[in-house]
Amino acid sequence: MIFQEAYGSLIYSFPVRMFRLDQSEAGEFYLYAFESGRIFRRMQSFEGRNNIQFTTYLSFYVLRDLFLEWLRTRQDIDTVSLDADFS
Repeated sequence: MIFQEAYGSLIYSFPVRMFRLDQSEAGEFYLYAFESGRIFRRMQSFEGRNNIQFTTYLSFYVLRDLFLEWLRTRQDIDTVSLDADFS
């Protein structure tokens, strides 16, 4: 809960700022990020090497990767019938 209070607005606004998504899609991403502790598993690798700030790491490594993963789960896959004629 403390983490969400501190970084919730950053996480929620990330897809709006970086990828121009609307607010409803940003809400879906926010839920996806916290679902099953996804975001916390990703943050376990943070070591602060080269004096990187946590918010930079969170935005440009964790959230970017989670966002791209979330987009892949949303894509509709075109299906083709096995009986289709390709001539």
